[in-house]
Order: sequence, then structure tokens, then C-alpha cells
Amino acid sequence: AIESNDYFNIYVLGGFTTSSSIGDAGNNLDQN
Repeated sequence: AIESNDYFNIYVLGGFTTSSSIGDAGNNLDQN
């Protein structure tokens, strides 16, 4: 799933963490 902080990473960081935004496992990486 894509969270609000993922959108911040996608647009501000130029999509550096877009891969971590895919799937629930990616959400765990975003929270950590």
C-alpha cells in the first residue's frame, strides 16, 4: 500500500523509495 509519507518520498526524494512503497513489506521499511 502507499502511505502519505510514501508520496513525500516519491515527489521530494525523486522516487528513491518508490520500490519500498509497494506491498505491506515496503510499508514496514517506511515505518522503520
